[in-house]
Amino acid sequence: MKNSIATMLDSFVHDNRKYIKENGGNAAEYIMIDTKAQDQGWLWFLDDEEVEEFENNFMRRNELKREITEYVNKNYNYNIEP
Repeated sequence: MKNSIATMLDSFVHDNRKYIKENGGNAAEYIMIDTKAQDQGWLWFLDDEEVEEFENNFMRRNELKREITEYVNKNYNYNIEP
């Protein structure tokens, strides 16, 4: 995954704080819903080499999705407080 993923996700949660709060409040759930909804959402998390693996190797694609999901759940599984 990109080294800057934490910075990107922190900014994403901050920028969408009101919307997250209004829709259940869990940051990890919001991130994953948005990731899955976007055409290239999974690619936000990946460096160039991983993008190539993701696009060309179905088994590796599933591994990367699992790694991303685990990372998001481990680091962003909290509710946005009022």
